[in-house]
Amino acid sequence: MAGGLTVAGQQAALEAVFTTAPYLALCSTAPTDTAAGTEATYTGYTRKLTVSGDWGAATAAVPSVKSNVTTISWPQCTAGATPNTLQYVEWWTAASGGVRHAFGTLTQAIAVTSGITPSSAPGQLFGSLD
Repeated sequence: MAGGLTVAGQQAALEAVFTTAPYLALCSTAPTDTAAGTEATYTGYTRKLTVSGDWGAATAAVPSVKSNVTTISWPQCTAGATPNTLQYVEWWTAASGGVRHAFGTLTQAIAVTSGITPSSAPGQLFGSLD
């Protein structure tokens, strides 16, 4: 039997991923379906815990899309960073370790040096299913 998710199923799946994997990791190398990217290691870095208010509802469209409605900011870099360009994001279930549920490419790469606070404006982080 062939099949797929309905629009309502896509919405429910996105809501589940964003609820069960609320920690966002920044990466310098591209993640894949089977391997995580190289997570940021700059001084001061931690994964960003997001809450439901940071995200809009998944859209009732094809593809269904869920995106941030607030600015998402990670901790400020307090010392030099190597590598210093972060281009990818991953959704994790925990502040460290945990299970990776999703990944994507940032709409804008973030160049991180001492004093920089990496952030993504509303609408720049999103997940979609179709």
